[in-house]
Amino acid sequence: MAVAAALSLSLFGCTAGGDEKEAVIPEGDLADQSGTLTPSNPTELSIYIESPEQAPAADNKITKLLKDQLGVTLKYEIITPENSDQKIGVMLAGGDFPDLIGTGDIKLRFLEGGALTPLDEMLATGDYPNVEEYVEPYIKRMSYTGGAIEDGLYILPNFNRFFGEVTAGTYYGPAFWIQKRVLADAGYPDLSNMSIDDYFRLIEDFLAKNPQTEGAPTVGFEAPPRRERSGS
Repeated sequence: MAVAAALSLSLFGCTAGGDEKEAVIPEGDLADQSGTLTPSNPTELSIYIESPEQAPAADNKITKLLKDQLGVTLKYEIITPENSDQKIGVMLAGGDFPDLIGTGDIKLRFLEGGALTPLDEMLATGDYPNVEEYVEPYIKRMSYTGGAIEDGLYILPNFNRFFGEVTAGTYYGPAFWIQKRVLADAGYPDLSNMSIDDYFRLIEDFLAKNPQTEGAPTVGFEAPPRRERSGS
């Protein structure tokens, strides 16, 4: 909960003199209508991530969207998995944590190292009914009982919690893939009887309307497909 506390404290953008500016809420679906996060009161969040990848570029579209509509700038510290154990030890010893932490299996180090606070009392207040509903059926599975620290609910898993009927399929074989933006452009047609001709017709129609993507020629189809600029 030390991380959560740091996050809550960082959500107030102030001027150099300590007075908050009047919030100006920009247009856009992501804009915070409460005025807490706005470009007029910029906020910087520090993020720790275990990954072999590099931090997103400054012109990343999600990065720009967060900054333009919420005034949020993300300051990344990327640690490779082989160096994460030492870094976590330093954080635990000094008690100095970033606003947000993205970690894998080593999250148990933070838990048993005393960096987290149990959430049971927070849920018992009744002030967070949506969170309570989320954990209630599986709270025993989610709670820590390892003995190194006080037993309790410390972490809310973000996977494998389902609501209603689970209808998603799983497929790992070869396929003809298509981007959602192509389907959206076509009005999300019925794909139950899709033929190869129909597949390429969707891509051709999209290419006719969108010959370029972010200043580069839109690629309609590739084998194997690339992640960027392709219609398929």
